[in-house]
Amino acid sequence: MDWSAHCNTEDVRWVLRERPLVLDGADSHEFTREVPAIVLQKKMRRQIETFLDDLLKWTTFEVSWTQRYAVEAASRMLYTLERGEVISKQEALGWATATMPAEWRDLIEQVRQDRLVRWNDPLRPGSVERTLAFVVHVQECARRGYEHCHLT
Repeated sequence: MDWSAHCNTEDVRWVLRERPLVLDGADSHEFTREVPAIVLQKKMRRQIETFLDDLLKWTTFEVSWTQRYAVEAASRMLYTLERGEVISKQEALGWATATMPAEWRDLIEQVRQDRLVRWNDPLRPGSVERTLAFVVHVQECARRGYEHCHLT
C-alpha cells in the first residue's frame, strides 16, 4: 500500500479544522493546525492558473459532469482567493451569481439546474465554450485582482 497525500492539502485541512462535522470523537482543533488565509490564497492563485490543464489530465469535456464541475470549482477557487476561506460548491455558485458580472449568470444558473442530472447526460449546446470563457475570466480575475471582476 502506498501513502497518499491526495487529501492532505491546505484547503482540505482548513475545512477539517474550521467546518468539521463531528459525530463522535475528538474536536478537530485538537489535531489540526490553523491554515492561515494567506496560505489558502497563494494556493488558489496557483491552482486557478493551471486549472484547465490539471482538469484535462484526468477528465474530458465530452462528459457533461466536467462542464458543471469546472464552473463550480472555478467559482469556489476564486472565492477562496478573495476571502481566504473555503465554501461549498453550491455556496460558491450563489456567491458567483451575486458578485460576478451579469454575463455569467445564465451559465451559473445552468450549472445549478443541472446539478442533479446524470454525470454523462448530453452537454447543453454551447456550454463548454461558455465554461472555457468563464474559467479564462476567473484566471484574469486572479491575475489582475478581483476588483476588476465584480459588479460595482
